[in-house]
Amino acid sequence: MERIKNNKLFYTFFLIICLLGIFLRLRLWFYNPGLHCDEASLALNLFDASFSDLFKPLIRLQVAPPLFLVLVKYFYRIVNLHYTPDFSDMMLRFIPLAASICAIPLFAYLVNLIFKNKFITLLAALMITISPCAISYSCIFKQYSTELLITILIIILFKTIKFNEKYKFFILGFAPFLSLNSFFIFPGCFCELLIRACKEKALKKFFTGLILFLIPFLAFVLFILFPIMRAHYTNMESYWSPTFAIAGNIGGYIKILIYYMFRIDKPSIFAGLFIISALVMLIKNFRLAFYTTIPLLITYFLTLTKHYPLSERFMLFLLPVVILTLIYPLSLLPKKVYEYKPVLNYIIIAILIIFLLYNSTPLSVTHLKQEYGKEAWKYLAQNYDGKTPVIIGEDFVTNLYYRMFYQDEINYYDMAFLGKHNAAYTLETLPAGTWYFIITRYDMIYYDFAKLLEKKVEILDYKTFELEPDSRKLTGLYIDAPSSVVMKVRKK
Repeated sequence: MERIKNNKLFYTFFLIICLLGIFLRLRLWFYNPGLHCDEASLALNLFDASFSDLFKPLIRLQVAPPLFLVLVKYFYRIVNLHYTPDFSDMMLRFIPLAASICAIPLFAYLVNLIFKNKFITLLAALMITISPCAISYSCIFKQYSTELLITILIIILFKTIKFNEKYKFFILGFAPFLSLNSFFIFPGCFCELLIRACKEKALKKFFTGLILFLIPFLAFVLFILFPIMRAHYTNMESYWSPTFAIAGNIGGYIKILIYYMFRIDKPSIFAGLFIISALVMLIKNFRLAFYTTIPLLITYFLTLTKHYPLSERFMLFLLPVVILTLIYPLSLLPKKVYEYKPVLNYIIIAILIIFLLYNSTPLSVTHLKQEYGKEAWKYLAQNYDGKTPVIIGEDFVTNLYYRMFYQDEINYYDMAFLGKHNAAYTLETLPAGTWYFIITRYDMIYYDFAKLLEKKVEILDYKTFELEPDSRKLTGLYIDAPSSVVMKVRKK
């Protein structure tokens, strides 16, 4: 009877945590902020390319796993409803949203598979549920939530795989098609599997499975990864150099990683606990460390050698291994501690849920949008007079995406403000009359657009769309300029 009661309590709390995770993610999804430039660039790739073209290098400096793009494009097409800007944004973000939601129960399954402890399972599920990083990127049209999910699935498959299950090895070889970060997870997983093969005297089956794995894996490397690297990676070192500069030592790296995962203002204590937990794991359960410590060290090494950026969105796939490491010491407590008064475990979880929601950011987490392109275009469409030509600014990708929804309503001018000299030339040669400009903060800052305007035109209307203070803090964009501007001007 006591066991049945404990199981009911476990599933009740697990359901509460899952529903909380769904609520926090759906809340942001329905909030539905506008796409920022990277999302818009990826969306334009998606619309312009055929399904087969998605397996080739993308344009506009975009890189994304091909099967992720195929899934989004197929879903976007199959819905096939009248697309407004709001509805289009939601449909593009549906696959990342679904991946983030699915990650919660699957991670709980993985934790229970490893530790076989209901309290630790609930705690781990709660941590991934309320991670502000996981919530924020669940509603961005990029692959980061999918990579988080694939990390969990890879570890589950390696933990449960049997050497005679050849099809699982073959399936694992397709992981890079959905997550480029699977390259960081595979080495440790295969090392642990090799140790298990030696113990079970199944080396022949192991190498047979490895060959099956390599068929799709090498096909991806040769025909997709290498062309992508040739097309996009040559100039990225200078672009990411500020992040490489702060990855000087492993302690600082862990501190930044903890901050990225949970956005704790003072992550030093948790970083120290993480390092201690990782060392204890290496001593007590080094085979589990293959799944957790090895991916982290590989990522750190690639950052240290300037091959992988130290950026929040690129680190989200490590969230499961970070949580597994942090909670590992709890698995060393005697079983009787958890069995003494099982109801105490659920009281602790309930207190943690209340405390974490009250003292952290999940309920007030802000989308990491850096532009207000959608809002600017809505404003323009609502106030448009039906004839005045419209010129877009240098950061035109977001503008190109949103203007698709107003093709028949707005009169576009075929010039754009591209660079300081071009902007000055465009304003100089602009015919007399009334014009609309729709520009972003890049135009305002990079070539002092405001001063150019003062000399050349009379401003009739000026509407700004400001970056929210919380978004400025989260993204580090303390830029003294509006995110987007719509203005109506007259040139004499």
